[in-house]
Amino acid sequence: MDKFNFDKIGKNLERLKHELPKVLANDTKNYFVEEFNKQEWNGTAWEQVQRKIPGTKAYKYPKKGADARHGRAILVKTGKLRRDVVNSLERADWDMIRFKVKNDYGAYHNIGTDKIPQRQFMGDTPKLRQRQLDKIKSYMQRIWA
Repeated sequence: MDKFNFDKIGKNLERLKHELPKVLANDTKNYFVEEFNKQEWNGTAWEQVQRKIPGTKAYKYPKKGADARHGRAILVKTGKLRRDVVNSLERADWDMIRFKVKNDYGAYHNIGTDKIPQRQFMGDTPKLRQRQLDKIKSYMQRIWA
């Protein structure tokens, strides 16, 4: 019998190479969805949206406790963009983890434009990196078990 059990360690390492990218990708996607649902990025709330006052040509920023139509979440009308974020994982393997929002509307808000303020919901943050590092450390410990 192998004193260090290299065969088992090798099998665990191969399993890690297969599982870890998928685990990291799903955790990252969940982080993006959480930030989208909280309507913030890296602890900073998104800029509020001006909404049209019904029956007028005027716009205003909704106040707390506004009616449901005018107090709805930012970037959520039909739910399509939120679903795109949930389904944004395009590839997850050892070589690459890739996310992509399929509609241009989401991409414009994520990076911002001259006319659209940035309301980022996907990208890199220190909190996300720490979360990923914790997952990696946890999985690395499993190699030796």
